[in-house]
Amino acid sequence: MPNTTDLKVAPCSEVIERELERARVELRPISRRSLREVLVKELHLQPKDAEVAVDSYCEERAPYTPDYLNSEFILPYIKLAGLVFGVIALGLIAWGMDLWKQRLPHSWPFFVGGALLFTLSAVGLLKALRYERDGVR
Repeated sequence: MPNTTDLKVAPCSEVIERELERARVELRPISRRSLREVLVKELHLQPKDAEVAVDSYCEERAPYTPDYLNSEFILPYIKLAGLVFGVIALGLIAWGMDLWKQRLPHSWPFFVGGALLFTLSAVGLLKALRYERDGVR
């Protein structure tokens, strides 16, 4: 009786081999995470089944394949930082509005600082989301 893991790995081997070969030809790094995403997308596997299939294949035939690339690992932190800085920027703008309504001098640095911080956080967040979606920097 074949092992259930073997049944999950067998149809996935061709897809994994194709992706590894494509990465070699294109001279781009590939990770187990990106291989799992391909299996989920193309074969409509459950993420847990895709993880089992990729890990089984890679342990046997491609042990050099890393679990995550640096860019994949840092991505959630970049998104979180973009959100946090966006909230801080909105707070700076609100504080500047409050100072302006009270007719206190020097309220403009809060507007400018808030606008710059908000712009930078939006650009960082959008780039992180684009990289996650397309895999493009």
